[in-house]
Amino acid sequence: MRRKEVLYAVIGGVVGTVLTMAVGALAPLGAQDEPKDLNVGRITCRELDVLDAKGNLRAGLNTSEFGGSVFVVGKLGKGAEMHVTKYGGAVFVWGKEAKGGAGMHLDGFGGKVYVEGRGFKEATMSIDELGGRVSVEGKESDELKKAAMSVDGDGGAVNVWGKGAGARMGVNKDGNGGFSAWDENGNRLE
Repeated sequence: MRRKEVLYAVIGGVVGTVLTMAVGALAPLGAQDEPKDLNVGRITCRELDVLDAKGNLRAGLNTSEFGGSVFVVGKLGKGAEMHVTKYGGAVFVWGKEAKGGAGMHLDGFGGKVYVEGRGFKEATMSIDELGGRVSVEGKESDELKKAAMSVDGDGGAVNVWGKGAGARMGVNKDGNGGFSAWDENGNRLE
């Protein structure tokens, strides 16, 4: 009988040990457990997310067919990102709650540098296959307040608008220069 009791004790001990090890391996880290520093030479992956202590996404790396992206997000939605695309790349920085920001991107025809304020009015400088443009827009509460200087396939132009009224000086497709003006109701002035 003693031999049978010893056998039960050994089997019970082995089963208990295996169950304890399995539960310990699957159990999540407790609040008192801190992750340990890990020192490795190389990690290979297609995507990486970095979370803060509360589990919020704060940074990441990912790949695409043409390159990839890197981004960092701060508190209240502030952040920055950089992308490599088929034709070039882009860099963006945005402000609190993603309102306002600055960016620069290159594409198949040229590129653009811009700064946006709250309300998505912006100042830009861009270039494309026909020429370039510099423009500034007024704040959101203003009606069409903006100024622009551009060069295109026909020539160039300077435009200024404010509260419905505006003026344009430029060169048309025939190579002729001209000046036009409009009143606050949109009526063309002679």
